Amino acid sequence: MTPTRQIRRLTLTLLLGVATGLAQTAPATPYMNRNLIVLDPAHGNQDSGATINNQPEKEITLAFATTLKTLLTAKGFTVVSTREAELPAVLTTDQRAGTANHLRPVACIVLHATSTGDGVHIFTSSLPATSDPYEPAAQISWESAQTTYLAQSQHLANDLGLALVRTKVPAVLIRTALRPLDNLTCPAVAIELAPLKNGNHRPADEAYQQRVADTLAAALLTWRDLINPRPAPKAAPTPAAGATP
Repeated sequence: MTPTRQIRRLTLTLLLGVATGLAQTAPATPYMNRNLIVLDPAHGNQDSGATINNQPEKEITLAFATTLKTLLTAKGFTVVSTREAELPAVLTTDQRAGTANHLRPVACIVLHATSTGDGVHIFTSSLPATSDPYEPAAQISWESAQTTYLAQSQHLANDLGLALVRTKVPAVLIRTALRPLDNLTCPAVAIELAPLKNGNHRPADEAYQQRVADTLAAALLTWRDLINPRPAPKAAPTPAAGATP
C-alpha cells in the first residue's frame, strides 16, 4: 500500500465474543449474493505499488489473490477478481468499486502488501457508520457509499482478525480513508500482508500466503453463514384429506 493512502488511520482492538452482537445490529441486506466474493488485488500494470524486498506489490497481491480464490472456490464460493493478469488497461479504484457494487457480493476483499509491520493489517473505512435502515431505492453518495455497510465490515474485520490470531499470525484492525473501500455497497475490508517476524516470512513467501489464505477462507465461510444463513428449505405441502400420497 502506498504511503499516501495510509491516512486517517485509527488502530482498533480485536473484540472477543463480539460476533453475536454485531450480527444483531448489522443484518445482511436483501439482494446480496451469499455465495459470491469479490477479490481486488491492488495495483497492476503501470501502477506497481510499493516495492517490497525488490518485488513490486502488484505481483504479490496478484499471487495472493490467486491462492485465496482457489481456496474460496473449493469452499463453494463463486469468486470474481478485478485483476487476474497484466492486461493492457487496469481498472481504476472507482471502476473496481463499480464492479463489486454491480455484483452484490457477500463481501469484497481488497488486497495489499507492505514491508513494514508484523502479520496482517485489516482495514475498514473510517467513514462514520449510519444507523439509517437499508433502503434499496435510496440514492447513495459515491463518496460515502460504505456507511450503510460499515457495521458489517467491522464485524467481518474482527472475525478475520481473531481467526488469524488463533493461528499465531498477528493481526491489527485499522480504520482508514481508502479507495475503493469508501465506495463499496457491501461488507468490505482491505487485507494488507506485512512481514511475519515470527518465522521470518516475507509477504511474497508462498507458504506464508497459503497460511494466511487458508485462515481467511475458513473465516469467511463461517462469517457468511452467520451474517447470511442459508434459507431453510420449504416444508412439503400436507396432502389433502382423502388424497392418495
